[in-house]
Amino acid sequence: MGFSIKDWVYANLRNAGEFVYNVADWDILFGSLLWSLWLPRNDVVFNKHQERRESVIDEGIRLQQKCIASRLCGISSRSSVNRARRRIAR
Repeated sequence: MGFSIKDWVYANLRNAGEFVYNVADWDILFGSLLWSLWLPRNDVVFNKHQERRESVIDEGIRLQQKCIASRLCGISSRSSVNRARRRIAR
């Protein structure tokens, strides 16, 4: 499988089943892992700073969990907003 980086990222986000067994929230974890690689890389390139607080995997999983939690909160708060709008409209 010879992928360009663009095709590899796209394939991981669109066809996760080809790469991982459990595809639940893979798009979030994959993006979190890439972000966890990208930020320190830019820190080294632009700031000459090279300190790693946690592993890429640990940081990616932490970011994934944070995203899922905020998404769940967003859904529940949107429901509350919609209920409040319906009450006002009556």
